[in-house]
Amino acid sequence: MTAALVLDFAGATREQYDEIVERMQLGGHMAPGGQVHVAGSHAGGWRVIDVWDSLEAFERFRDDQIVPHVQAVGLAPPRVQTVDVDDEMTDDGRSAAFVQYLILPGLDRAAFRALHDEVVPGGERPEGIKIASFFITAIILVSLVSRAVRSTELRITGILFDTEAEALIDDSSGQTIRVVARSFQPGLRNGWDAADAEIRYLHNLDSHVPLVFFEVDRSDASEFEDRLTVHGRKIGEHSVLFAESPVVANAIAALLIELERKTGNVPHAYFRWTEGNPVANIIRYIFFGEGDTAPLTHEVLRRAVEDPKRRPIVHVG
Repeated sequence: MTAALVLDFAGATREQYDEIVERMQLGGHMAPGGQVHVAGSHAGGWRVIDVWDSLEAFERFRDDQIVPHVQAVGLAPPRVQTVDVDDEMTDDGRSAAFVQYLILPGLDRAAFRALHDEVVPGGERPEGIKIASFFITAIILVSLVSRAVRSTELRITGILFDTEAEALIDDSSGQTIRVVARSFQPGLRNGWDAADAEIRYLHNLDSHVPLVFFEVDRSDASEFEDRLTVHGRKIGEHSVLFAESPVVANAIAALLIELERKTGNVPHAYFRWTEGNPVANIIRYIFFGEGDTAPLTHEVLRRAVEDPKRRPIVHVG
């Protein structure tokens, strides 16, 4: 089977590449079994993209030519990525001025073929604008699917509680911890009193049932960390936990999982439905990986905790 290969030579220069090619004494031609060869600088090194009749043909060339000559010029062996070729489109023999190398995760052969047929009906050679449109469409689709899927993966793998947060959790040990998810909105004590009364009304909770509020301040997505730092504070009679994270549902789910691990009791989480058109939430979910926090938190928990008996319980009112 035809194989495409991407070879990355860390720290290599154009001069070292030219010396390797000269040592191979190929006379400007491909080695037997080779079909396509392009090379250029990439990420502080040198990248080569080859297409060969078979992986075996490349491996013979690698062992006989690449490895000894690369070592001779003082380079480490390249990192090699192999791609089985399902489809080839040849040009008119002109030398390439620009080579586009794309990885489209999650796009299988059938989906790729469907997009290809839309751009290249009947197998005719597409114009440049059609080729560009095809790849842009594929990249956008894969990106949206990937973003939506990743939004329900537990991406926070560690929780660090400060001293006050630890004390608040210890005060609730031995009983079910009931966490109230609340959007970040710093306010006065009266604001917490109103929030406490509202959540008890919506979920029919008695006044003696202790509640722990959890506020997540949405931070910049570029500053994402897999460890969540949780701070605690006593505001009047209310126990409040705070954290910053660009992924709110993930942060809430991670806290609930950690509380179950620390206390041995399954915690309960309380939400209220997000006001607004549900279609808008669907669009936010597809394009930004966000949406109504309650169902997203539930889905993160469902995927992260296989045992339903240990899975934190989500209430929405």
